Amino acid sequence: MAPTNAPGLLSLLETGQLSDIVIKFGEYRELKAHKVILAAKSGWFHRAFNSSFQVYAAKPIGSYHVSLTVLQEASATSIQLSGDDPDALEFALQFLYHENLELRPHDSTEKEATLFLLTLYEISNKYDIPSLANPVASEVIPIFRCGLLLDYKAEIVRALYDSVSHDGHGLKETLVWSLTLNLRRVEDELKEYAKENKEFAADVLFSTWSRTDKIISIRYQAE
Repeated sequence: MAPTNAPGLLSLLETGQLSDIVIKFGEYRELKAHKVILAAKSGWFHRAFNSSFQVYAAKPIGSYHVSLTVLQEASATSIQLSGDDPDALEFALQFLYHENLELRPHDSTEKEATLFLLTLYEISNKYDIPSLANPVASEVIPIFRCGLLLDYKAEIVRALYDSVSHDGHGLKETLVWSLTLNLRRVEDELKEYAKENKEFAADVLFSTWSRTDKIISIRYQAE
């Protein structure tokens, strides 16, 4: 087959060549994108480009706040997106063009990388991008299995329970299961958070009961 000079998909996003939609986000950022690519990879954009609908911002992580946008027309040549971490959103848009991108930011600490991954996970929820949610979950779950050993476990728990709207990969179950391996090592900050967040408190209680039931069952079978 003869070589081709055709650019790759990511190159089309970087250059804006053949763009038919401008995505505006953050304070001054914008990307010249392509409706057919966005609609093929994201259920949110597929709906946006096929009909008018109300757009809801992702739940906040850190200092980013929820906001609502106005109705977006399918025929629009630009869309203003609000309420998202701009770095995470830009990465997600790039991911739609090239799914082999490195998920963890370069030169980031493990804490920064994990929080960024959770932000990406919520972006994938909002914009209905399962092809992004799956690899992000695959990165996060091994970290959460060591949750009891993490120095920043309280921040991770808060980010997960306060900011992730849908957990389709058992992230909460994995993290809580690790934390309840030894409740004596759980910091007071997390104990106070359990008083604030009923879902987290219930998950801890259920995980503890499940573990206790298994221990009792094993002992009973051994007798």
